[in-house]
Amino acid sequence: MSGNVRQRKGDKSSNLKEFQNENIETKQKKGTSFCPRLCLFLVTSTILMSVGLVIAALVLPSPITPRPYSLPSPPPKLEGPLAPNTRLQDATRLFENEILGPESIFVNKEYIYTGTADGRVVEIFKGKQRTLARLGNPPCGGPENEPHCGRPLGMKMDKDGYLIVADAYFGLFKVNVATGDFTVLYNSTSTPISSHFIRLMNDLDIHSDGTIYLSSSSSKFYRREFPYIMLEGQPEGGIYAFDPVTSHMTQLLGGLYFANGVTLTKDGKYLLIVETVKCRILKYHLSGIESGKLEIFADNLPGVPDNIRRSSKGGYWVAMAAVRHQGMFNPVDFLAENPWFRNLIAKFILKSLMTRFFSAILPEYGLILELDGQGKIVQSLHDPSGKVVPSVSEVEESGPFLYLGSYALPYFTKLLKK
Repeated sequence: MSGNVRQRKGDKSSNLKEFQNENIETKQKKGTSFCPRLCLFLVTSTILMSVGLVIAALVLPSPITPRPYSLPSPPPKLEGPLAPNTRLQDATRLFENEILGPESIFVNKEYIYTGTADGRVVEIFKGKQRTLARLGNPPCGGPENEPHCGRPLGMKMDKDGYLIVADAYFGLFKVNVATGDFTVLYNSTSTPISSHFIRLMNDLDIHSDGTIYLSSSSSKFYRREFPYIMLEGQPEGGIYAFDPVTSHMTQLLGGLYFANGVTLTKDGKYLLIVETVKCRILKYHLSGIESGKLEIFADNLPGVPDNIRRSSKGGYWVAMAAVRHQGMFNPVDFLAENPWFRNLIAKFILKSLMTRFFSAILPEYGLILELDGQGKIVQSLHDPSGKVVPSVSEVEESGPFLYLGSYALPYFTKLLKK
């Protein structure tokens, strides 16, 4: 009997193993049949999505006509006068969350003037700000309001004490700093030049003879569309001269790649012009036997330059809106070399999100340069972390301080020179 019992126990054990083996085989069969279905679904979906994107890329209209252009290669190394430091981290933020986008700054003794993203020309005196003038009409506050609210950019004071302001949308203004009253010197919305309009009046400087030299970044796109200027890469920028006596505007140069900051040399013989898309600075001869000649003043800069201003040492301060250098993935150079990719960005990224997109792909790295009179970099000030100064639009030197502007930040900064 005991033998039979053992035999039955063995049979049960054998049956159990057979059942487990069959169960495992069944699961494996189910798994092998499930995996091909999932893989087939994923592959098919990927192919369909890819085909759909290709068709959309071909069919969807593009707001730009991208043009191939090149930048000097390789970009600069951060060494020598470009060696990284933390000088900009010593800067102090001023009027944080009170002033948005103070792109250009002008200092006259104890008074500071700037233009803001909500269309105001602001005067700052002894730590208090007031709205000196509003060149457009409210409501103001966002990019969608700029066409009727205005966007004050470059500004300088003339010899009579009036603040001359370039508004990106409306043109050239003369502001009485005592009363806030203003006069339109040139209306860019209604007065064409050489059969085209200035869509984005940007920066200016004033000659000792009274002539106002100013830049136009584009004759196609408005300021709130400025990423399209970068993406398109077309030479739509220009330089103009305005005679305040005759109120006549003359085009001096065309065919520039995002003409931006301008400044006259101390002797008034030359005009230096920032060509943002090309990451360089040009030198235009205003007088002499070479009058009208255009040459490169500084090339292959370690960033995307914005405004340029004279320094107390006889050179120039150049603000960098973004950086480009060796040892990093460089979106600036990549986009320059790949117009097809610029076209895709313009097609698939909403215009309202374009500025945020650029902010996301460009590293936060504060950088300003000081050039000598021949365009050579003599020093650079950095904020590698971007925590205090993530980008700079202008450097205005006044006494022992540097004032750093920004086209997007809710403050400007003040730095004690060393």
